[in-house]
Amino acid sequence: MEAACKNAAEPDALPNDIFRSIGCCALRDLGSMAVGTRMGTFFIPYNLFACAFTAAAPFLPDYKVHNKSRKFNKSQ
Repeated sequence: MEAACKNAAEPDALPNDIFRSIGCCALRDLGSMAVGTRMGTFFIPYNLFACAFTAAAPFLPDYKVHNKSRKFNKSQ
């Protein structure tokens, strides 16, 4: 999550890009993170991608940090 913030689109660029999307363009990505994610997941079926991410999530550092502060507790 923190790594994705580094690739976020600048706030000053958003209004121009959002208004440029009005009209014949039905789909427009803002920022390199959105474009990279869309290109990276184009050939992967969503169910496979979701299952792979679910299996790998407990090993990711962000998950380990934020899982401790969740309100849901498995032991209860």
